[in-house]
Amino acid sequence: MAERLLVLGASVRAAAQSALRAGFEVFGADLFADLDLRQCGPAVAVAHYPDGLAAAAAAMPSCPWMYTGGLENHPDLVAEISRERTLYGNSPEVLQEIRSPLLLREQLARNGLAAPRLSQSPEGIPVDGNWLRKPYRGSGGAAVQAWHGGEHSDANFYQQYMAGEPVAAVYVASRGDAMLLGVTRQLVGTEWTGARGFLYAGSVGPLSLPGPLTEQFVQIGQVLSRRFGLLGLFGVDAVLADGKVWTIEVNPRYTASVEILERALGCRAIALHVQACRGLPLSVSSSPLGKWFGKAILYARRDGTIPEDFGRRASRTRDDLADIPDAGTQVRSGRPVTTVFADAVDEASLMGILQSRVAEVESILYRPDANTPGEHPCTTPAKVV
Repeated sequence: MAERLLVLGASVRAAAQSALRAGFEVFGADLFADLDLRQCGPAVAVAHYPDGLAAAAAAMPSCPWMYTGGLENHPDLVAEISRERTLYGNSPEVLQEIRSPLLLREQLARNGLAAPRLSQSPEGIPVDGNWLRKPYRGSGGAAVQAWHGGEHSDANFYQQYMAGEPVAAVYVASRGDAMLLGVTRQLVGTEWTGARGFLYAGSVGPLSLPGPLTEQFVQIGQVLSRRFGLLGLFGVDAVLADGKVWTIEVNPRYTASVEILERALGCRAIALHVQACRGLPLSVSSSPLGKWFGKAILYARRDGTIPEDFGRRASRTRDDLADIPDAGTQVRSGRPVTTVFADAVDEASLMGILQSRVAEVESILYRPDANTPGEHPCTTPAKVV
């Protein structure tokens, strides 16, 4: 009988599919409960995020659990759920430390690693856009803004903006050490996806980096795992500039770029995650395919409703589609709608295919609705709570 695993977070489809590939019987709860998540196993959408996840977990069978994006910002909730079931992931105590921007920068600097300057206050900070205002409890680039002055909130801190190449590294940590699985390039605020500002819009990779940069990534993983006691999968968002890896933040859980590395390397990330959390020796079995893989998240350009046949038509048009919403789902402008995947022999070809596939899916999403004359799916105003 397959071992059961509960996956909780803002969006858990990717981790649930990874767990299914690793041989687990999967249960899930997130904000969406999209069609392809429910195909993995029993799943529910929570109305009140994140607190509603505790009630959703209580209704699920007794089994270990793990979290994905967003819950690293809620250590008290992680503690509450972990009192009733075994946690495969970083403890609330680890989360409180690793999510402290000042403590993170201090540890990196102490070990000769690069990180942008920080401030808890806007006092003395230039207002020319070369600094960013960021929420302490941020995720996916939401609410990150170039600082041009304004009111300060204790919920925010300030970080020097780094011009360069945005990337993300994925590690698996166990026994005070960390194994670098790979690095991808991040799509950030990519206009053709409908994303704005600093929103995460996708990943492409794996990147083949010069030796010195790879060595820096390896050192970053080792420093973080030893100092903070990280366990299992975690990610590091960084910028490559001036021959250095500038660490922006740490995501101490399954990250959005993991599934790209799984496709590229042929590995089973959740199996590695569970092995690490159980304190077992890590055994990475991978077969790199020598191709580029990527995904792009399509964001709604206006308020509206998902068409009746969106999932069927979009899947028929493009096989590599994920996070498929149900017909009738109300979508607010700027919110994620679905995710497209592609692979190619080189990065330029990959980016072209991704952009083309996003356009194809948008043509279905925004086409005139034959069943409702005069209205357009995802253009008819919809109240979204």
